[in-house]
Amino acid sequence: MIARYGRFGLLVVGSMLLLLLSACNTSMGGANSPSSSGGTGSSGNNGTSSNKTPMQVLKSSDAAMKQLKTAHFNMDSVTTMNNASTTTAAPHGTTIMLQDSGDQQFPNQLTMHLNVGQATGSPALTLSEVVVGQKVYIQSPKGKWFTLDDNILKSTTGNPLAGANVANYNNLLTLAQKESLSDHGTENMSGQSLRHITVHFSSNVLRDLLATTGQLNSMSAQQQEALKNTRLENPTLDLWIDEATSYVHRMVLKFTMSAGTSAIGTAVTTKSSSSPVMSSRTSTDVNTAIDYSKFNAPVKITAPSNAISTSNISQIFE
Repeated sequence: MIARYGRFGLLVVGSMLLLLLSACNTSMGGANSPSSSGGTGSSGNNGTSSNKTPMQVLKSSDAAMKQLKTAHFNMDSVTTMNNASTTTAAPHGTTIMLQDSGDQQFPNQLTMHLNVGQATGSPALTLSEVVVGQKVYIQSPKGKWFTLDDNILKSTTGNPLAGANVANYNNLLTLAQKESLSDHGTENMSGQSLRHITVHFSSNVLRDLLATTGQLNSMSAQQQEALKNTRLENPTLDLWIDEATSYVHRMVLKFTMSAGTSAIGTAVTTKSSSSPVMSSRTSTDVNTAIDYSKFNAPVKITAPSNAISTSNISQIFE
């Protein structure tokens, strides 16, 4: 499925977790992984918080972000996939960096610009997206604008834009209310005093994370089956919240997934030789930071003219 979108599909899908799951599709093996960290203390050292408990702050923020009319956002995501096998002397990996910035007018208007590249210094790939109601407009890396229905984009298997919609990440605030929290107190960020809270998700939350961020529906049945053999450990979500408005100014999601396989291919035996079954492990580290600003500032989002209508997303990336 990755090959279907060429080089651009490989980069974006990889950064949106599908790179690991596509590897799982080939192997369908078991998994276990180390992951990112988060503090477990009940208070921080950088300031004092209000009388509100972390859960109260989180619930207030969830409600406030649902009522938000407009916001500017910047997303920076670094995804590193490492492969190791019994026949490889050292692990080898690929690092993908994604930058996404734009404006959201809730509930269903959006403009954003994506820039995706590899850490090796290869040329970055860019595209833009505009959402107006139920219509999605995508500018391909070649500069052409295409338009398709939002429902088609959401249901497209292997959709390379799955997970790039920053608005979906606000849903993590609701999911976080089922998890354990750490309170770091008030911290100064860019001249503002913000309450810093760390959410410690459970290890069985992977499917919920993918559904919450809009990626689950874009996966094939085989990819979703592979989730059963993909383990997630100690995923964390750090939030910096303005208690005066309850708006989130920054969120950072970190985790590591890994899938171990006992057989990548089938052993082939002939009269003269036999090929041993190989074992391997694929792990993916994800670090995604989103900054919000310009809350409720006026935003004008208009649909591009002369966009080519299509129902086949792969046409955009040919």
